[in-house]
Amino acid sequence: MRRSRSCILPFLALALGAARAPVVVLPDTLVPDRSVTIGTKVSAKPGDVVLRAKIARTEKTYLDVPVHAEIARFAADIPAGAVLTTVLANDRTRSIVGSQADIYYCGDDMKARSSFMAGLMGDMGSKFENIVRFCFVDDDKDGRFDHYFLAGAKDPLFLKEQPVGPLPYRVEHLVQENAADEIRLKYRKFDTTTSKISLELEITRNGAALPFDYIITPTHTGRNEQYYRMASNPAKVPYPVVFEDVLGADIIIESVQPDGTAQFFVQRNFAPSLFRPYSPSVQYIFIYI
Repeated sequence: MRRSRSCILPFLALALGAARAPVVVLPDTLVPDRSVTIGTKVSAKPGDVVLRAKIARTEKTYLDVPVHAEIARFAADIPAGAVLTTVLANDRTRSIVGSQADIYYCGDDMKARSSFMAGLMGDMGSKFENIVRFCFVDDDKDGRFDHYFLAGAKDPLFLKEQPVGPLPYRVEHLVQENAADEIRLKYRKFDTTTSKISLELEITRNGAALPFDYIITPTHTGRNEQYYRMASNPAKVPYPVVFEDVLGADIIIESVQPDGTAQFFVQRNFAPSLFRPYSPSVQYIFIYI
């Protein structure tokens, strides 16, 4: 049901000069449904939801004052209240940026801001990545940005942090941006011939189903990969059957009737955790430094 690997979470990549260094953009957080009664039997049929959890933005960072940012030929007037993306630094990015900070806070893609910037990117494609962002740093961790740099530049000069501000900012934690954003463990299908039960993880984001192949969660030694479908095989393992550690949850299928009605026992709820859905067939948006 799950495969483990000992490696960092490659959720995003940042390009540093001519080479790209792997980093992590702070993932969202899975927030379990606390109304679930652990140890209670649940009767379900195909199509029913067995367990669910909300999805929260782990950190939402706001710039409290406006700032004019300008490096090389890129400039932006970033308003107060602008939301910045939290990016986790690593040893290589610290060396290149020239900061010992653990976190960067990056603004919008400059190319996406206007057709002028998009044209500028075309003119200077050899000097910059396709995505360029201003990223801010709070070196002394006093709640104010004191440096910034140009993510997406290939010239090391523009990747080195430069003085700015100080610019106050604020961080909100576990922000649910859409009430319908959730992860569900669903009773997908019953095979009347084999009595196999198929379960499926589903994700809804911004009112739409999010396609994915597996969900990545961090561990102390690396990461776990939870694939979106799992199934019983009563010919080999008769009921009751246990699905262990499905995003932290332990689910027991105790029995199933000929019409597909199954008795589930929730032994453990989903665990609160950072997580990232992943699909090789989906084109992700990368931040590059």
